[in-house]
Formats: sequence, C-alpha cells, structure tokens
Amino acid sequence: MKPRQKHTWLFKQILQERQTALQWFQIDPGDGTNISFWKDPWTKFGKLINFIGHTGPRLTGPRLTGIHLDTSVADVWRDGGWLIHSARSSEMEELITYLTTITLIDAPSSPFWINNGRNMRSFSSSNVYNFLLPTTPTVPWRPLIWIKRDIPKHQTLAWLMLLNRSPTRDRLITWGLQVDPLCLLCNQGNESRDHLFFSCSFSATVWNHFSTSFGITSPSTSWSDVAQSLMAHSGTKTSNSSSPSLGKPRSILSGGNIMIDSIEELISLLVF
Repeated sequence: MKPRQKHTWLFKQILQERQTALQWFQIDPGDGTNISFWKDPWTKFGKLINFIGHTGPRLTGPRLTGIHLDTSVADVWRDGGWLIHSARSSEMEELITYLTTITLIDAPSSPFWINNGRNMRSFSSSNVYNFLLPTTPTVPWRPLIWIKRDIPKHQTLAWLMLLNRSPTRDRLITWGLQVDPLCLLCNQGNESRDHLFFSCSFSATVWNHFSTSFGITSPSTSWSDVAQSLMAHSGTKTSNSSSPSLGKPRSILSGGNIMIDSIEELISLLVF
C-alpha cells in the first residue's frame, strides 16, 4: 500500500515504518502457493529481494539464481527438495543452508511474530518497546518512587529530587544563569535540594510541626541518608493486596519513629 493524500499523518507514519516492523514478522509458507519467493518475508532473512540484493539496472537476486521475480515459493519446490542453483554469493550460500531446514507442507500459509528468537502467534507491544529501548539495570531505589496507585505528579517530583535534577538555584547557576543563590523561603542559605527540604528554617518549622503533632522524630538532614535508610528498611511488596495502603515498602527514617512509605510521601509531606 502506498500513502495517499486522504490518509492521515499518523497512518502515513505507520506506513513508513513497515520495513522496521518486518524484523518481528515472518510468514510460515505452508504449501507456498500464495507466497512470493522474493517479495514476502517467509525466511529469517526477511524479503529475499533485499537480502540477496537488487542494486544496478538488473535485479541481482533473480539474475544470479535464475528465479524469476514473480516466482512463488511452491514453484521452486519439487519432490521434497529446492530447485536452486549452486551458490554464487555468500548470501546465496546462507540462504541455501537455511532452506535445508524448511519443508513445505499441505497447509495454507500463516503469519507469526518473532520475539527473542521465539515464534509467537500474538503480537506484544511491550516486547517491541523493550526491544527498541536499551536494557538498563533496575536501580535500587525504584520501589521508593514508582509505586502503583500513587499520584503521578508526586512520583515525578520525587524522582527529580532523588536524582537532584530539579531546577533549584544552585543548578541554575551551573547552567550559566544569573540568579540570586539565596533560598527564597528563608533568605539565609544558598538554595539547593538538601537545603530546601532539610536545612531551610521554613522546612525545619514544617518538620517540627509534624514532629510535635504526631510525636515523631525528624529525619536526617541529608537526601542520601534518607534514601539509604528507606532502601535498608524497605519491605517486600504484596502483589495480591487489594488495599491501596497495603503492598508498599514500609520504611523507618533515622530516628526510629517516623513511618514513611516512600520518598514520594516525603515530598508530599513538605510540598503538597
């Protein structure tokens, strides 16, 4: 199918990615009667016209093999064997070796998806997503941030704070911006992540308020200490729990009394 003017922009973009999608798609030729030898992806090499090559004024694959461009797979199968001449290129040698593993049967052709070398009859978008993105190890603080059923806005802010990627004034200065380094809340110390949440006199007032009201001990004044404490005392999630408050890692901040589910709740306590 070729893009047409009536097609939407999104559909045209999908058509342009057809060649990319072919790496996960293959056709079981069955009896091979309705499968093109050159144009259909019936081998692990994809379309053979692309694998063997078609550069120059004449199509390289058909010229080297003597197999016409419109030949079906069934046309080159006779008496349980493949009617293909001796290999005249390294690609043809690979193809002939691979064809020794394929036998046509008396059945219609059928498509299937390929996932990590396995043939699957159903498509999984998550598998394709994971394939396209580079694999990275899971960070130890993941259960402290990305918790199911929590508020995405709080999670994102907690994630930025944990990585120290929020636009605090100390970071703005490193970007070359001419800003006053003093904290807007207390106007006493330079604004930074740790200062905003622990060292600032305004934050200290907030912590003291909750400490006095609930009889708890204020946490450490260091983000790294807080994260380490949460990871050290985090429990195991209960995946079968139906209650939003269950299944979260329960942690104790330094001081031994204050119970915090995650860094997200620490952010919410001071900000929201």
